[in-house]
Amino acid sequence: MQAASLSASSGIRWIKDGWQIFRLQPLALFTWAMLISFLLMVSTMIPPIGPIIFIVLMPAISFVTLSACRHVSAGKTLSAGMWMQPLQQKKHFQASDCCWDSVYGS
Repeated sequence: MQAASLSASSGIRWIKDGWQIFRLQPLALFTWAMLISFLLMVSTMIPPIGPIIFIVLMPAISFVTLSACRHVSAGKTLSAGMWMQPLQQKKHFQASDCCWDSVYGS
């Protein structure tokens, strides 16, 4: 895989955009960061399985964090119930599913 080469100004812009999102709802995002830090700390106290569980859950944690940032940038207020909303399975049947199911044999 070829790594993307970006200018330094792209990194600075990324940091500025993140700071703007944080400033919209700092308490909610700070609380989320502290919760993740607490979970990491607790997971390190349960060797050897704790760190492994944390690593396995990291993609879901990242996904929920990105979803929360998307909600904040859209002007929505974060609430306790929305944190796990992206992980809830929503199955909508589409005609194209039949085609892909036959291709992949599932």
